[in-house]
Amino acid sequence: MMQRWILSCAALTITLFIGTAPSDARDPDQDRNQNPFQAVTKQPISKSTFRHVAHQAQTDKALQEKQKVSEVLLFASAAAANTQAGAQSKPAHNSKEIAHDKKQQPNDRPPYTPRQNGANQAPFVKGHYVLTGNFPVNGYRKGSPVVVIVDKSSHFTHVLQLQNQKIVRVLTVSNAVGTGDRPTPPGPYFVTRKKMYPRWLPPVTIDPKQKLVPPYNQTHKNPLGVASIYLNKFEIDLHGTNEPNMIRKSVSHGCIRHSNPDILKLFAIVNPGDRVYIVNKFRGKVLNRFDFVRQKHSH
Repeated sequence: MMQRWILSCAALTITLFIGTAPSDARDPDQDRNQNPFQAVTKQPISKSTFRHVAHQAQTDKALQEKQKVSEVLLFASAAAANTQAGAQSKPAHNSKEIAHDKKQQPNDRPPYTPRQNGANQAPFVKGHYVLTGNFPVNGYRKGSPVVVIVDKSSHFTHVLQLQNQKIVRVLTVSNAVGTGDRPTPPGPYFVTRKKMYPRWLPPVTIDPKQKLVPPYNQTHKNPLGVASIYLNKFEIDLHGTNEPNMIRKSVSHGCIRHSNPDILKLFAIVNPGDRVYIVNKFRGKVLNRFDFVRQKHSH
């Protein structure tokens, strides 16, 4: 009897384990939710066998839950790593960062130079403008540079100014230039200074003693008249006169004379650094954009 009972218990235990062990053909999710005692509910089970099977089921369930948690943690870790890598590879969209990046970039633009600025803008062609004599007339714009053209052949002094991409004539007055023996030297000049009622130091050819002559408001013997505009070379000036009847003639010692009212008009709009051209003939003279930029000068 004892041997039969032992054999029956052994057979029951083997049957129980075989019935509850999952095979490769079963769905793992279905096995997790299956009652481990479902296959043997019709047979009586001993307490020790029940405890053993229950413990085994709890252990398997704990291992499965632990595996799920590990998988979740692993997935979250991988997602965080991918997010961080993507953020590092993206360009910065923050305005401060963009501004900082712009500061770090080298400035590839060439430095500003008046000669280059507007060289090909109207009315200049490849930076040059040929005088034809046909100019619109407009008033002087205070503060903007001017170009003075002294035309020896016509005995006119023209004042030009660049306004709204056009060269306009703001003033034209009559002049007197040097004689054939003492001609006014043509060429480019610029204004160094100007003075009201200058004194006159006569050249040796006129006064060997070079006695200084007081200003015109003190004596009309001063041939410079009421004002003088000094140029940068050859001691050439644009000035007034004490002989207004000699205007529009070639009678000076090289300077450019104007009537006293006209030299006051020039004095009001011509400033140190402005360009002056003394030319034999006005038409055909070539100007460039740089002429309309005031030069640096020293008094």
